[in-house]
Amino acid sequence: MTAIGSVPITAGPTVPIAVIDNATLSVIPGQRWQVVLYLDNNSGTPINPVIECRFTNSGNVVQTTTANLPAVSGGQRVGLTIYGPATTLFVDRADCRLLSPA
Repeated sequence: MTAIGSVPITAGPTVPIAVIDNATLSVIPGQRWQVVLYLDNNSGTPINPVIECRFTNSGNVVQTTTANLPAVSGGQRVGLTIYGPATTLFVDRADCRLLSPA
């Protein structure tokens, strides 16, 4: 996880505490599938996010990966990579969601 910058503190009734942005599936040839994504902490307090990514092939789950991140400071944007299955398994999509904070 790498700190990228800051985001406005806007969490409230219509804005979630944290959001995932720009999740991009790619492959490391001969190694693993990966998702590169950004996480924005819209609140003014630190959070310990848990992210789940489901790597699928034609809608069938190939692997589910859960990432327990270290504390993300309030108003901080971080970038991270979540690794999936080996490239010997075909993946055509990865869906990531916040399990906590939800």
